[in-house]
Amino acid sequence: MSEENLRDKPWTYGQLFKNPKLAVVRLIGDVEDTAFNYLKRVAWPNAKSVQSLKEKNILPAIFALMTGGLDTGFDCSGGDSSLKGKYFKECEWNRNEWKVKKVLKTTFNSSGAYRFPEQGKGPRWSNQASLSSRDKNNILNMDQVTTTGLLDEKCEEEAWSDLIWDRSKKIRREVCDQIIRPWFGDLVQDKRLCLMEVEDYSYHLRMQTYLEVLQVPAWMNRNTFWTKCSNYGI
Repeated sequence: MSEENLRDKPWTYGQLFKNPKLAVVRLIGDVEDTAFNYLKRVAWPNAKSVQSLKEKNILPAIFALMTGGLDTGFDCSGGDSSLKGKYFKECEWNRNEWKVKKVLKTTFNSSGAYRFPEQGKGPRWSNQASLSSRDKNNILNMDQVTTTGLLDEKCEEEAWSDLIWDRSKKIRREVCDQIIRPWFGDLVQDKRLCLMEVEDYSYHLRMQTYLEVLQVPAWMNRNTFWTKCSNYGI
């Protein structure tokens, strides 16, 4: 198994995922091949064979969530104030030496409109307010996840023509969902992550359980970390 084969050829090394949620899309294509394409986006971003892939490059956002990094989310201090007031009210929270530096939410196309989660709006997408078409492109950019304020849970919009022209899109959408969903959970009003900033800090041991993904302790020499906004009553 050479690096060139891994980079340029489809995945042919067997089935890796036993997730029952992916069972249906297995009927129309190779789940492992699609999942590995998401990894290729990070491992070989400049390779011609990788640049032509249709999978969105979402892993930089996941790495930022893992490390407390700044490379994703709406910037509370530098972002558009009107967008902050409408979609990212979490930015207004601060307590002494603590403040919200960035906010990242998921969005979902429900009944023909993209909706965004808000505190206290209920457990379903249908309970949430919808994005205005004017604002959508300013805060939802799946081609540049390092600056987007919203992540599409499915990565791509669905169209009826996909059944004819791009049947693999359904697989891409479901694999994307399984990459993103663990970080945000299933309760819609809680699909909001805040990058917390602490002014006075030192090395501190924290359990990475508040995102319900990583359950191992990590030493962090950083004054920022991502967590569910609701963990701080936000």
